[in-house]
Amino acid sequence: MIFDFNKQQGKIIFTTGHKKEWIKVKDILYITIDLTLSSVFVQYRTNPYYLARQLVELEAELGDYGFFRANKNTLVNGGFIKNLEKENKNHIIRLQDGKRIILLRRQYSKMRKIIKK
Repeated sequence: MIFDFNKQQGKIIFTTGHKKEWIKVKDILYITIDLTLSSVFVQYRTNPYYLARQLVELEAELGDYGFFRANKNTLVNGGFIKNLEKENKNHIIRLQDGKRIILLRRQYSKMRKIIKK
């Protein structure tokens, strides 16, 4: 799969074989990484897109669009955060679709600023 990011239009092109799909950055819920494969979860789609990209690269490209590093494996689109919760000693981000993501302690104050905007 080929990934092409168009900053001016705020879209990503995913190419699989001969098929191209344009995805609006604002429709991406979150991105996770497992070893070297990133999974891009998009609103209105049950299966993620898969990319062979490092999360640090995606974080640099998508940071201007409100994406936030919640933990070492996950980037979250700030536009889909419903609230922050505390469970035992962990802070949890709850997305609008109900997904729960663990938030690192050192990211908590940064996240509170994003939510207040």
